[in-house]
Amino acid sequence: MTNNNKSKSKLLKIIAYAFMITFILPSCSVMKSTPDPVKLLTSGTWELRNILGLPINPLDFAQGLPNLSFGEDGRISGFGGCNTLSGAYKLAENGLTFDGLAATRKTCQGVREDTYLDMLERTTGFDIKDGNLRLLEEGRELISFVKK
Repeated sequence: MTNNNKSKSKLLKIIAYAFMITFILPSCSVMKSTPDPVKLLTSGTWELRNILGLPINPLDFAQGLPNLSFGEDGRISGFGGCNTLSGAYKLAENGLTFDGLAATRKTCQGVREDTYLDMLERTTGFDIKDGNLRLLEEGRELISFVKK
């Protein structure tokens, strides 16, 4: 191999390395990981904000705003506005369902707790965007929460 060919070969190797360092290696570290839905759900307590797209009236929940907490063990606990509640949840891709929901049986005047519990039972999916948890039925928002 002549000196000219050796020089061309070295130059091509340098160009190839420069290309790899500039374009290929940075893309490896930028790969986006999909957030773990369990970690998103279990990262705090979620407080009710909307029912069927309409802001809730705090006067409808004089005992306190409904909330939900998701455990990493597949259990939920929360407050419905009058009664405490518990049960289980199941995740599958974008699906979310609640099972075995139970609530204490106190009677409170002027509380829309039944509507809230009905929305939980109808849930088939969820999404989390901009810090808001939306519970969905066939892609349509039932209720939404903010992290407390």
